[in-house]
Amino acid sequence: MARGRKPDLPSNVVRLTQDGKQPGTQTQDAKEMARDLKPRGLPKDVAAVWDAVAPVLAEKHRLDPLFVLPVVELCHCVAKMNEYRALFRSKVKITDANGRQRTEVYGETYEVEGRNGNQMKTRPEVAQFNETRRTFLRLTAEFGMTPSASRSLASAAGQGDLFDDFDDFAQGRGT
Repeated sequence: MARGRKPDLPSNVVRLTQDGKQPGTQTQDAKEMARDLKPRGLPKDVAAVWDAVAPVLAEKHRLDPLFVLPVVELCHCVAKMNEYRALFRSKVKITDANGRQRTEVYGETYEVEGRNGNQMKTRPEVAQFNETRRTFLRLTAEFGMTPSASRSLASAAGQGDLFDDFDDFAQGRGT
């Protein structure tokens, strides 16, 4: 069965978007809120992460004056992880036992020669990176920045208050 070509959409057809906005656009209110809540004195790398993350959180109603400190902590985690990644990619000069120098990528591991032969070990900075990453993942989940957390926040939005029915009954409104 031949399907044929797809029809051309008429000019009056508007594609379905979430909340009636084009994907990836931010409202002016969200940008202003993020700018107003941005703490002073943030390091440049942390401020750059804030400028990228805060307007998106504000647009999704997940940025509140009460949440500024956790968002700043999230921004610090991202900046620190970027710093560790740059360190792992950096090059170092190594002098061997014969006095010859060579340049190697710093990397996440190093090799040790011991009585059991050569062993690969993880650098201490990798443990710090992993701890920062765990903190980052926990904070992103708290703000609904993961797919599963976003779904659970969206499903919880329509649940309402646990005591709504009781309050209606107590006020004589009945249910």
